Amino acid sequence: MLKKQLRSKLKRIFKTKQSTKRYKEHAQIIDNTREGKKSTSSQQIQVVHPTVTEANWTDASGTPKITSGFIGEINYVKATVPNFCNEEVRIYFHVKAHKDSTYYKNRYFITTKTDSEGKINTAVSFSKEMKAKLGISNWNVNLKFALIGIVDNQLYAFKGISYPVSNSELKVTTKKEILDLYFEYEGKRLVPTDRVPYNSKTPTKIKMVAHTRNMIGEKIKFTAHALKDDSILENLSESTIKANGIAELSFQKKAPAHLKKDDTETYYAGVEGFSTKHFKDKTLVFKVGAKWDSGDVFDKNDSQLIWGAKVSKEFRLKVVKICKNIEKEKEISFSPNTLMNIMAFETANTFSPSAGTFKADPRDSRKGGFVGLIQFGKEAAEGLNIKRTELMKMTAEKQLDYVEKWFLLKSKSQLKSATDIYLSVNYPKAAGKGHIDKEPVYGDPNAAYRANKPFLREADEINEKGKKIGKVGGKTYVWEVREALEENYHKGEYTRNIWCNPLKKMELRGWYRSGWLPNESEYLLKTNVRDSGMHQGLDLYAPIGTPVYACVDGEIAKVEYSKTYGNNIRIKGFYNQKMYYFFYAHLNKIAVKEGIKIKAGDLIGYTGQTGNAEGQPKKFNHLHLEVRNTINNTGGRLNPLKEINDLKRNIVLNPKKEDQTGE
Repeated sequence: MLKKQLRSKLKRIFKTKQSTKRYKEHAQIIDNTREGKKSTSSQQIQVVHPTVTEANWTDASGTPKITSGFIGEINYVKATVPNFCNEEVRIYFHVKAHKDSTYYKNRYFITTKTDSEGKINTAVSFSKEMKAKLGISNWNVNLKFALIGIVDNQLYAFKGISYPVSNSELKVTTKKEILDLYFEYEGKRLVPTDRVPYNSKTPTKIKMVAHTRNMIGEKIKFTAHALKDDSILENLSESTIKANGIAELSFQKKAPAHLKKDDTETYYAGVEGFSTKHFKDKTLVFKVGAKWDSGDVFDKNDSQLIWGAKVSKEFRLKVVKICKNIEKEKEISFSPNTLMNIMAFETANTFSPSAGTFKADPRDSRKGGFVGLIQFGKEAAEGLNIKRTELMKMTAEKQLDYVEKWFLLKSKSQLKSATDIYLSVNYPKAAGKGHIDKEPVYGDPNAAYRANKPFLREADEINEKGKKIGKVGGKTYVWEVREALEENYHKGEYTRNIWCNPLKKMELRGWYRSGWLPNESEYLLKTNVRDSGMHQGLDLYAPIGTPVYACVDGEIAKVEYSKTYGNNIRIKGFYNQKMYYFFYAHLNKIAVKEGIKIKAGDLIGYTGQTGNAEGQPKKFNHLHLEVRNTINNTGGRLNPLKEINDLKRNIVLNPKKEDQTGE
């Protein structure tokens, strides 16, 4: 009886009534097993019906796409079909006009093959043949794909979401568009908070960049103008859009002679014939006497600093105040972000006032041992008239007073750049030489050479296992110090103290079952009537397709699909000095990949009805949001309204019923 059931199951899996070669092979294994015959390890099989677990349009880098141009743009079909490895797959394309409600099916397909892991990554170029077979007159259409396997020259339907695939819709347009527009200085994209150096003697070199759609080979005219003024680029020629859809224009500008130190001039990017109001990074701010230090946002109420989410608001405000004092006293540029990065680097990104080697043997009489935010040694502590044991017991906020005193004791020449500022902490003898790449800082046999492993960056200082171990007679150079600091600075850019609401409209979902019960969308409910038990997060009302944003800086720790939560994302990040996992569930489309760094406000996906939310009425639509202290699928849930002040402050707990219709 068992043998008969297994044979029947195999037939269903392979979708054929014939005794195909594959069916015979698997059936023979079953016969051998039932009759007690030995089978090799390769014969021990587990029958699994292949299921499509991932399917979406992406660009060449693998980033999901929801919109594409037609001219010159190549898109990729990316999919995963576990247990269907090194096999042929047919990709069918279905099309509908943007205004139509139904798709035309199976008029055009291409054939590809899965790899050894069951993955597909196939380029799709839009062609005249494709257009003709799909029966469309233009490319302002929605294009969806579906996947069908081929087994022994027969079509083989996958299980689950294969036909059609829920994340496989791409809006294709022939509309000419500007997708992004910004200025660059020294190879770095400018944001409105940047201040670009400016003087009347040497021209400042600036580049403008525009990303376009459906305009390859055409010319565009850039503009850069102050409010109500003409463009300063009138005399420059048009720019040709390259094969990648990008146009660039470089220009130079000197400061007018009448401007004084700290005066600024602001210009806005534009492209003739196109609206650019919606671009947030189209601003160029020149500042006379400024030194290039990008990324600072100094809010008088709470500065947005790199690494800022790891320290208190009091700490952040005090850092800004200290830097202003040092700038005034020394007549130099002393960025709060530079100081934050140095303290992060010296404390292994903990900002602990007791960080360092001193706490292992806390005796002020001993020569060795460093402690605190900038690793005060015995000599440094004595110069500040303080004991290391006292520094170790201070709060981080209080210890900042001694950080300020340390830098005020330095000469102006020791604090010329971010590298010099760090060297004045780590190895004061080299401070002032931060611009000389090949300047030795210290070397073997100095103990600091091998102790400072982040600075061991030459190939022969690293063993075959990738461990930084140094070498006999080796040296640490200024360029190695600078490179290590810049890497740490970049990490800190993803740990700012910034919160962004996950949705533009923040209110609890009122509809639950058939009643109007907003309280049942709250964590652990105020009643206990849910079939699945107590609620583990917040249900925020959101019609299908609502954009969803990263609420904090951090990392996409996990992207997956589950029967309960559907398409879901976990963001690992800090809020008010604590690390959390922010969990988003029931998404329709996901716009990020696991492992990437993201910033608060970045688009991560769109709301939907996946998982156990599938098929709900429109008025039930929502984003399920949880706050956890673990990445695990179970446990670790916290009350979002108690843990995250910004959620409590921004969510409407008693929304209007008439506002939640699902439209």
